[in-house]
Amino acid sequence: MIKPDIRIYELLLERYGLNYEDLIFIDDRKDNIEAAKTLGITGIHYTSPEKLRQGLNKLGCL
Repeated sequence: MIKPDIRIYELLLERYGLNYEDLIFIDDRKDNIEAAKTLGITGIHYTSPEKLRQGLNKLGCL
C-alpha cells in the first residue's frame, strides 16, 4: 500500500489505536491530503514552513 490509497491510513489508525478526528496529516502532495480527508483526518497541504505554521495556528496547535 502507498499513499494516497486510503487503506494505508486505515491500517495505521487500526495498528496504533488512533482516532481519525484526533489527527493532523501534513503532506506536500494534495492528493494525499484529500485521501486522508475522506476518512475525517484533518489535512494540511505543505507548501512552505510559513504556510504550515499558519495552518497549525488556525487549528490551535501553536
